[in-house]
Parts: sequence; C-alpha cells; structure tokens
Amino acid sequence: METISQLKEIMKTEAELIEAMHEVMKEQQDAIIRYESDKLNDAIQKQQELLSPIELLEKERVKMGLRIMNVEDIEDNRKARETFTIERLLPYLNNDDADDVQALANRLRKGTENIVQITRENRRLLEHSRKFVRENIRILTGNYSKQFVDQKL
Repeated sequence: METISQLKEIMKTEAELIEAMHEVMKEQQDAIIRYESDKLNDAIQKQQELLSPIELLEKERVKMGLRIMNVEDIEDNRKARETFTIERLLPYLNNDDADDVQALANRLRKGTENIVQITRENRRLLEHSRKFVRENIRILTGNYSKQFVDQKL
C-alpha cells in the first residue's frame, strides 16, 4: 500500500516538473520571438536544470510500478523496464488507486504532449530566425561578395 502512495507522489511530482518545463519552454518561445538572447539562455539553463530530476522520477516511477506488479530483479530486468506502461499496471491496483494513477498518467501524457508541441513550434521559430539572419548577412555582404567583419579586429 505504501508503494502505491509513493508511486502516486512520484507521478504527481513528475507531472509538476513537466508542467514547469512547459512553462519554461513558453518563456523560451517568447525569447525567440522577441530576439532576447539573455532570456533565451536563462530559459535553456532552467530547462537543463529540470531535465535531470524528470529523468530520475521517470526511472523511479517505472521501478515502483514494477515492484507493485511483483516483477523480480527490477534492476537486471531491462525488458520489463523498457516495456512498462501504466496500462499494464492498472489491473494490479484497486479501483480507487487505479483511478488516481490513471488521472496522473493522463496529466503526464498531456504535459508531454504540450512539450512536444511547443518544441515543434520553437524549432520552426529558430529555423525562421536562422534564415532571417542568413538573409541579412547576404544583403549586407552584397550576396557574400564583401567581408562582413573587418579582419583588423
């Protein structure tokens, strides 16, 4: 029973961190749109700080789930860790716990989908910015026929 409570707490914390990651990625998107490199660097730093705890919680979630499913040798059982899903865990839980875990799983899924979506949007924005900079350099150098930076520097 305590393991199920631990699993729920892990999933709740993981969902909170994923939602925080989504907010940071929105800040990143805003910095890209506004061409604010300092804010972009800050957002990237925040992202990197969130990644490690999210990865650790994901591993712990899988271990807890496998423990509830009575899988032996969790550390050595790579296949079990790689194929673990919440859907496979639900039959091992009573109805109330299954409902709670399913709701948390949906929250995790939604947060992950939001991150995937904003990642795609940010990738498009960065590609557009890269093209914009390249085009400006082309214009400033007369179709790359002049040097952009004085070599004396």
